Amino acid sequence: MSGLTPAQRLIQKTRMRQASRSGSPTPASPNANDESPVTGVSTPSSIVSNNQPTIRSDSAVARQIKEEYTLDMHSICVFDRHCGMTLEERNLRLFASCTKVLELVQKLSTSEEWSITPVLESSIRQHSFTFLLSPKLTSYLGDIAKNVIDALRVLGVAELPGAHEVGKLTVVQHSVKKFNTSDRYQIKSKIAKGIKNNSDIATLTSAIVGEKSKSIAITAALYRRVAFLRWAATEFKSSSGDKWWDDVDMCLLELRTAFQGDAVGLHEVFETRYHEDIEMYGDPANTGSIISITDIPAHQATLDSYAAKVTPKSSTTKQVSKRSAEEAFGEDLFDDRTPPPPPGTAATPATTEDADGN
Repeated sequence: MSGLTPAQRLIQKTRMRQASRSGSPTPASPNANDESPVTGVSTPSSIVSNNQPTIRSDSAVARQIKEEYTLDMHSICVFDRHCGMTLEERNLRLFASCTKVLELVQKLSTSEEWSITPVLESSIRQHSFTFLLSPKLTSYLGDIAKNVIDALRVLGVAELPGAHEVGKLTVVQHSVKKFNTSDRYQIKSKIAKGIKNNSDIATLTSAIVGEKSKSIAITAALYRRVAFLRWAATEFKSSSGDKWWDDVDMCLLELRTAFQGDAVGLHEVFETRYHEDIEMYGDPANTGSIISITDIPAHQATLDSYAAKVTPKSSTTKQVSKRSAEEAFGEDLFDDRTPPPPPGTAATPATTEDADGN
């Protein structure tokens, strides 16, 4: 034992005494003044208190929570990301989540409790129709409702909800969309009737405007737009419903894309359609009159400015972009029927003659 250090000898003696008492049925009671075991040193299981809590890993707790709440795969991914965040990041995310929930609750509650008054509904109906007949309208199926509301706010329309009243504005948007759907149907029906009756452009425009003629200024630009729509009715006669309006939107976007930066060229397109309409259906000078663009009422000029901001549907934009690329680079660029070159075979480069187009 001479090779042991004093501490090791004490340890050895202590263990020998413990071993000698292991067979005794009544072990000696520990002295209350004895030192408590140092943290981290294993303690015999016979003297571990049953009241001591069991410490589990974070992963075990997280797994139990996910099982208790039966989360789906998306929620599990969100939960796992949350577990990997710092405490500060978790607090920020929790605050954002609570804010979003409050926003949704307010939106639902205000939407259910609030309804459009007759005065506001009348304003929406009138201005939405004027907006839809704007010669500057860039899309008939785009984000019209948003731009109509923005225009109404500039015009100071009474009882229009504030920009922060999300729930109420949702109700207003639904109202605008409802009127737009009805108005588009009426416009298309009257155009079809005008074609059948061979009505000149003045008579057709007057029929479309109808009883709202006092609030809508009839201009040469409006004649040109109606002439364009009548042309589209014959050009896309196989389409119906929103598909027809989608074709119109696509045509308008293609024209604007082709004549981007060339206002004169774009004007000539509509002017040509207008003169062709006169040749086919008669001169409007005998049946109607127009006002100068300088005499347009201020409210209509405001609506025109917002009509020019309407963004077409994303599907329309993508389709037009595809067509533009086909025109620039050839249809084979987007031809799904063109098989890829065999594996290991390099594509044949264009010759100088092909590149020059000769």
